Amino acid sequence: MVILKLNCPTETLYNEGVRLSFEYWEVSQDVTAYLAQDGVTYDGELETIITQKWLASFLVGFEGWYDFRRTGLPTVIVPGPDNVNDDRVPVRFLYPDSEQTLNSENFDAAVSEIGANDINIKGWWEE
Repeated sequence: MVILKLNCPTETLYNEGVRLSFEYWEVSQDVTAYLAQDGVTYDGELETIITQKWLASFLVGFEGWYDFRRTGLPTVIVPGPDNVNDDRVPVRFLYPDSEQTLNSENFDAAVSEIGANDINIKGWWEE
């Protein structure tokens, strides 16, 4: 277990986070060489930090997507070449089919309020 003091420099915390991610995912590449690369070396920019967090959480459910939705970072996120959403990143989940089947009155009211059950309609807080 690694214990870092809260008053550690941000760069120290960033580098340790990347090192621990390498350890967790059992990456055999030299972490020092990785951290020395352009675009990876700590530069104090939020995008650099979020990019490493996104990479570290790539296989951890929707964590990276939530961060992207919240911050718009990393900017390298684009729909893949075979996407079926007109080159857009989805902004919400669809209501599950069970809602339409088992709760149709509330489902219909919610869908009419937002316009459709569509992954591209932003939440009320984003309008």
